[in-house]
Amino acid sequence: MTKLMLEAIEALRQLPAAQQDEVARAVLHLTDTERWLRDEVISGHAEYLADPSKAVPAEDILAHIGARPQTIAER
Repeated sequence: MTKLMLEAIEALRQLPAAQQDEVARAVLHLTDTERWLRDEVISGHAEYLADPSKAVPAEDILAHIGARPQTIAER
């Protein structure tokens, strides 16, 4: 581990348990987002560069998003 990682772990240990859980959830979310960007977005962009004819126009995507039913929280 790097010195920065060790310092972060030590700082995390100094927090109350509830805050440790909150930080752990945030780190997991960031890690998942980074994986998605690396694995899905970059590969999708590479596919587009290889064959732009397979691209879906932004207008179609936005229309699809707008046509989705509202979630319970949005009602």
